[in-house]
Amino acid sequence: MSALYPQRVLPMRKPEGHVPPVQRWSAVFGAHIPHYRVAYYGVQSWDEHDIAASAFMRWIERAANGPNRPGACDHLRYVDHNGFINHVYVGYWTDEARFARWRSDQHYQQFWQDPARLHDACGVWREEMLTPIARQETVFFLDFIAGVGRLECATLEKTFETGYFGSMRDRIPQAAHDLLASPKGTQLPAPQERVSQYARWQVFVPENLAVIRSGQYWGRCQSEQLQDYQQNLKPALDAGMQFLQDQAQDSGCCTMRYMRHCEYDGRELPETSVQAYFLSLAHLEAWSEHHPTHHSIYGQAMAAAMKYQDKREFRTWHEVFVLPGDSQFFEYCNCHQGTGLLPWFDALQTG
Repeated sequence: MSALYPQRVLPMRKPEGHVPPVQRWSAVFGAHIPHYRVAYYGVQSWDEHDIAASAFMRWIERAANGPNRPGACDHLRYVDHNGFINHVYVGYWTDEARFARWRSDQHYQQFWQDPARLHDACGVWREEMLTPIARQETVFFLDFIAGVGRLECATLEKTFETGYFGSMRDRIPQAAHDLLASPKGTQLPAPQERVSQYARWQVFVPENLAVIRSGQYWGRCQSEQLQDYQQNLKPALDAGMQFLQDQAQDSGCCTMRYMRHCEYDGRELPETSVQAYFLSLAHLEAWSEHHPTHHSIYGQAMAAAMKYQDKREFRTWHEVFVLPGDSQFFEYCNCHQGTGLLPWFDALQTG
């Protein structure tokens, strides 16, 4: 049994004699790294010019080039379901002391604590997560690594728990002895309307909130495979993401962000990634295994994989975290009331 998988109490879903139809790799970390930090920082406005001129963009440009910058990072943009443009910076750290210095830095504190944030032309938000290694899993192609897999201390190992429903849970070490159920039960609570303009809110996430980030890269695709992606897989992906965005109560998906990778100045790159919060891993699994929109995504992806095999140019990846209830910090300042997890769970107005 691999060191990635401890002694099991709960059964695996892996079928007897299963051989992955497409070989994938997972990021592995040494025993000296018990967890890593993942942080999403965002600015939102109706107007791109307001975003470009915002204090947020000046802060993140300086912070992202400072001594405590993350070991891996991305800039992304998306238009949310309320029509607001969001520019997002996501960073990853395995050095807890370095993350603590990032957070305690004078310029970080000045930006996030400044009362002016309540009256800016833009809203800002931050979602800072602690992810124990035992509560996460990843899958990559060996020639295209993204997200947490780009951290210098990550090594890649072949995973044979891939290519079947249930493999996501099988790859999470803690799931060997923990169902990772939500204390909120099986039903996402009703969203709450919170007065959020000119206000600052901290949201307290429940134990076992599931986070997924799933990427799609077409920068290597020649004309045939690019057309295949645009005409077949992308429409299925668009439909699945639209369902998750529109049907929170049915899916258990609290927040869905379908983001375009970009440069600091917003210039687009040939890559997207979807980041979503689900009430529990079981809710994410239910959509993945049973809903027609995901069946369509999976079917189109497998059809392309079988058609092009080792000549396939399109690349996908994902990372999944199941969060412990403590050491998470979610804050929304002067944002619209549908931002992120602001409508969900317990919250405290702090400004």
